[in-house]
Amino acid sequence: MTRLREKLRVSTPNLNKDSRNVTKWKIDQIMSQLPTIRTINMPAHLSHVTAEEVEKNLRNFFRDKEGFSPNTLKSLMSGAKLYANWCVDNGYNWLPVDPDNCREYLIWMKDVKGNSINTVRTRLAMLNMLMKVSGLPPVSIESVVSLGMKKLNRIAATNGERVGQAIPFHLADLQVADRLYKQLGTEAALRNRAFLYVAYNTMLRMSEIGRLRVRDLQINGDNVTLFVAYTKTNTVTETIKQLSNKTVNALSDWLRVSGLSAHPDAMMFSQVFKNGKVRIADKPMSTVAIEQIYKDTWQLMGKDDEQANKGRYAQWSGHSCRVGAAQDLNLTGASLPQIMAEGGWKNTETVMRYMRNSGSIVSAVTEMMK
Repeated sequence: MTRLREKLRVSTPNLNKDSRNVTKWKIDQIMSQLPTIRTINMPAHLSHVTAEEVEKNLRNFFRDKEGFSPNTLKSLMSGAKLYANWCVDNGYNWLPVDPDNCREYLIWMKDVKGNSINTVRTRLAMLNMLMKVSGLPPVSIESVVSLGMKKLNRIAATNGERVGQAIPFHLADLQVADRLYKQLGTEAALRNRAFLYVAYNTMLRMSEIGRLRVRDLQINGDNVTLFVAYTKTNTVTETIKQLSNKTVNALSDWLRVSGLSAHPDAMMFSQVFKNGKVRIADKPMSTVAIEQIYKDTWQLMGKDDEQANKGRYAQWSGHSCRVGAAQDLNLTGASLPQIMAEGGWKNTETVMRYMRNSGSIVSAVTEMMK
């Protein structure tokens, strides 16, 4: 029985090394990882869809997978793999996602694996996506699943569980980092300084900054902007980010010293070797390398690690500039729609979570009672 289960266990290619490799997978390789879908007995409530149609829908999805970000594909494949292997271990079919099995799985994740409520929500969202691309209704519409999630959400809330949040990198932190990095004056220091200015000024995500190329810096008189081909929430039209004078100065210093100004097609931010030589790169810096910029800045400023939140966020991380800029904007009186537009957010709850417990949300009742 153990050997049989090992044979049936679903595996996926190594996604951690480079999520961009998702787009290079062959459809046949991916589909061969899945159980024989044509043999599935569709449950009564899904009898209007045949197993052959499910297989066809999945093939169509992988054929046009470039319509989704590598991170989304990575999350989908990882979530499907985890659920499929759990189903195999328990003797269940994993596709289509059975509502009762799904509820049991979500509770197992929370109570046995000890995952955070946010992780459980994410896994459920990926199972919904799996069902959607298979041409099936999302499993969360089933009452047994929605009631199970309501139970988990309430227990998490009553236990005081909170969603982990990056430590904010505020404007005051940027000003200190600016001074320290200018004093160092090395190529790596000037790169880090420019990166932090761009990250705070534009509120772009880590991956979005990593994709910037030298040619994306556009100068029209006194108006200097960054051309962003696409973002996580906007893949239809380009995004234009206006830069402050200080950001322009920091970026100009980096491009001049690195020699990248002579390579318009090169990545705007790239590796700096120990001898000070800068890589003329055609691929973005890795997530680890970008995170290291924040770690180096934390250590340069002599800050002590904060108490880890969900086992993370003891120092600044990739989202820190977005969180800090959002909080700073709120304190200056910017409206919620303005903050959401600057950061490219579509979900108001995400923005409110960033500002919660930061002192940047001013209660109208508290103001009235002063």
